[in-house]
Amino acid sequence: MLNQYQILVLEGIRDKYIAEVVNAIKTKMIKRAKVVRDKNGNVSFQPFGSTVNNTGSLANSIRGEISNDTLIVKGNGYIDTLIYGRAPNPQPPVDKIEEWMNSKGLAGFSAWGIARNIAMYGNSIWRVHRGSDSGLISDIDLDAILAAAKAEIMGYEIEAAANELLSSFKFKQ
Repeated sequence: MLNQYQILVLEGIRDKYIAEVVNAIKTKMIKRAKVVRDKNGNVSFQPFGSTVNNTGSLANSIRGEISNDTLIVKGNGYIDTLIYGRAPNPQPPVDKIEEWMNSKGLAGFSAWGIARNIAMYGNSIWRVHRGSDSGLISDIDLDAILAAAKAEIMGYEIEAAANELLSSFKFKQ
């Protein structure tokens, strides 16, 4: 069981890590590829980069839970799709594509056509990373967050020890 001080330290680590995850979701450029068809119908993939924060719902869903001595970070279920991509087949739900299109203000495209394209070629992240980590959150330097927490703890412990030592002395002026 963690004491109150340990819980505060773990909450601080949680808050810093979540801030980094949310920042990555909002700002990190992820390599992707779009499907391009030439006039003969041949398909190729054109690389591009973009963030994954289309609607803001993923960034807003990130939260951390402390259970015993473990920190668990959770978010919307589709975060794995943004980290590893969505492989071809099965076709994603057309209504989810429509929601995404509406949030982006896209008109003149067919949600069914986009869903069918994903079913055939995977999503734009899959086309580049093929199920490997896109680096969305794996590039977050957890060691730096932990080192900062360690430095903070050490500072607190040194200050507490110094205060205890000094309080044991008697000073006369």
